[in-house]
Amino acid sequence: MDVFIEYLAKRKTTFVDTIIAVLSVIFGILGAISLFWLGFILSLSIPFAGFFLVLLGVAVIYGMIKVIGALNVEYEYAITNDELDIDKVVNRRKRTNMISCTLRRLEWFGIANDELCDKYFDDKNIRNIYACTDPSGGYHYIVTEVDLEKVMVLFNPNEKITKYEAGVIMSNIIGRVTEGDTPVFS
Repeated sequence: MDVFIEYLAKRKTTFVDTIIAVLSVIFGILGAISLFWLGFILSLSIPFAGFFLVLLGVAVIYGMIKVIGALNVEYEYAITNDELDIDKVVNRRKRTNMISCTLRRLEWFGIANDELCDKYFDDKNIRNIYACTDPSGGYHYIVTEVDLEKVMVLFNPNEKITKYEAGVIMSNIIGRVTEGDTPVFS
């Protein structure tokens, strides 16, 4: 039976995001008005200078819109059979794959407030990937190997994804024990 679970988590707006948005609007509008005004003044004496300054003012407004849009970040967690894909979606347009891994090869997962998480987090040989919607906490972690590199992913899955991951990793541990291998968690 094929399994498909998908969850889209929007990153919470922080105080820093709000400051960046407000400053972008203030400087964008002031910059554009100044360039439009300067373009009008210069167009009276220099024919094409005003046109270029007006174009520059339009570019400033476009840049302001892009900066504000870049603050709209969502993470898509998708499980297809035993594959976990985590994508970062910026402003509902630009999608970047952060990680694709096989759940059967997970080394460990858990809630990110235990001692094992701190151990993995402090290990300099493990690359950390942040796909968290809430930077203050309440997130989970998985540790796996992708392209011969050990990776720890911090993310906020919903209950369906958490239950499925738990079932897969427990069956993986039971499978290793019944085959005679000893599971290693360190």
